[in-house]
Formats: sequence, C-alpha cells, structure tokens
Amino acid sequence: MFSGFYLIYAKAFVSPAEMQTSLQQAFSIGDYAYNNQNHHGTPLQRMAAVVAGGKVANEYFAGAIPQTVDAMRQRFYQELRQIISW
Repeated sequence: MFSGFYLIYAKAFVSPAEMQTSLQQAFSIGDYAYNNQNHHGTPLQRMAAVVAGGKVANEYFAGAIPQTVDAMRQRFYQELRQIISW
C-alpha cells in the first residue's frame, strides 16, 4: 500500500506506464504460500494494495483525510481489511 501511496503522493504525477509497471511488479512477487511465515500476499492482493495506497493518497490530497498519523493509519487499515478479506 505504501508504494501506491508514494506513487501518487510523493511523485505527484504518475504516468499510466509507471502505474502499470508498479502493478506488474507487485503481482510478480505475490505467492500462494498461505502457511509460510514469510507469505506477504497473493498476486492479486498485492496489486490491490498498490491501488488502495493510491486511493488513500488521492483522498489525502482532496482533504478527505485529516492530516494526522492516526487518521492515515485508520484509513490504511480500512483498505487493508478489504484486501485481506478476499
């Protein structure tokens, strides 16, 4: 999620090619080893996390999220719960 947030927030502009590259990278490092302690999301969950991070950054820019650590943490957690529930 942080990579998606960074693409939108820190870079301020993301080309479709940059976003596609980021999504492909996230997808490529996903796995299905659910019982492995190093499991860090399926390919689709990882792609969804990049998109969700970008969504949160857009909301932040639009003023829809208060500029506090707690507000950002809560918003990220809301998105993460949706991704994990797949």
